[in-house]
Amino acid sequence: MLNRNQVIKNSELSTTQDRKLNKKNRVDINILLNRVREDKKKEKLETFIIISLVCISILATGLIVSL
Repeated sequence: MLNRNQVIKNSELSTTQDRKLNKKNRVDINILLNRVREDKKKEKLETFIIISLVCISILATGLIVSL
């Protein structure tokens, strides 16, 4: 059997849980768009680095073979 304090605590817990469920979480669209832009910049930089490394290795191989 629950005593009065336990019943009050249980009811308080349920009301706080209800508030959390009813509260809508808002997301700022600008923050999400900025993240997407940053990710695209990182991807472009990575592809540029990879392409430049491939070009440098081809040029270096060509120079070594020609000598």
